[in-house]
Amino acid sequence: MTTQLENRVKRLRLRKSDPERSSITFIKEALAKSVGKFDKSQDAMDYISEAMTAVDQAYTKKTFEESDRVQKQIAEACTANNINVSFRNQGSVTNNTHIRFFSDIDLLVITEHFVTVIAPLQATNPYNGNPIQDLLALRKLIETRLKSSYYEANVDISGTKAIRISGGSLKREIDIIPANWCHTKQFAAGDENHIGVMVLDTSGPNRVKNFPFLHNQEIDSKDNATFGALRKIIRFVKSAKYDADCEINVSSYDIASLCYHLDTDVLAYRYSDDLLIASAWLDFSEKLLSDSHFRSSLHVPNSTRLLFCSNGLDVNGLKTLNSEVASIINQAKNTRNIF
Repeated sequence: MTTQLENRVKRLRLRKSDPERSSITFIKEALAKSVGKFDKSQDAMDYISEAMTAVDQAYTKKTFEESDRVQKQIAEACTANNINVSFRNQGSVTNNTHIRFFSDIDLLVITEHFVTVIAPLQATNPYNGNPIQDLLALRKLIETRLKSSYYEANVDISGTKAIRISGGSLKREIDIIPANWCHTKQFAAGDENHIGVMVLDTSGPNRVKNFPFLHNQEIDSKDNATFGALRKIIRFVKSAKYDADCEINVSSYDIASLCYHLDTDVLAYRYSDDLLIASAWLDFSEKLLSDSHFRSSLHVPNSTRLLFCSNGLDVNGLKTLNSEVASIINQAKNTRNIF
């Protein structure tokens, strides 16, 4: 009988397959050697270590290259229509917490015609146009250009914030997000990571404030303080979600935000032991499940919203994720026989 662990390991192996090079890329030698077999006495530990390992640079480089291809097409369309825009990437690829095949990249298309300022800043030259209508027009221009330039690809315009393009000649899935800049007091004082974006949401239509560069700064700072353990645990938990037999309704963003709140000293102390890092996450998630007051106090790293909220993480999602991670860790503990 095929076990849940065996299914997870097989999915991890498939995600490590690189069809562009007709090869399988593994960092951890043990898992690479076991591709043709399954050994539950070893694979749980190998799974944890391999899942924590960063995606290889060649794969990541290709992701950015594909984003640049799409950016070039959009830039040409905007120039032809006298629309001045800037481009930025965001998402897990930009902070090195991505995992193979579940690592789409976000491409922000940011109009330079106006900015939003947050109090106490004041607008020195108020914009007389309609920001939402301008962003809707920008989105329509992007949709038209992508459909004409990538006629074999799937251009999905059903999302209220992102236009998603995939397939055809593209090797990666890319989310294109129209927005405008948002200036804050901290940004005005010289901290570039505190610049925000106002993302168009067509469901209103309205605009949603976000600080993706501050998110990345917070992840990077804590990862440095934990000697790389934070990024390890984010990759592992994301892998546990995507390799599971069941669907787990927890976003990659919320997984990163959840891991961010693990105790810095605990992660720093355990940074060289992958099983101890994973066990720290399990202990933390069980504390969250039992302590509603603590749970309700947590915010996402850039403090734009609560972690547990109507449009964020919920208890049922955490319970399912906790169960998946626990089953892997318990098998690995039996293998090492140290607990």
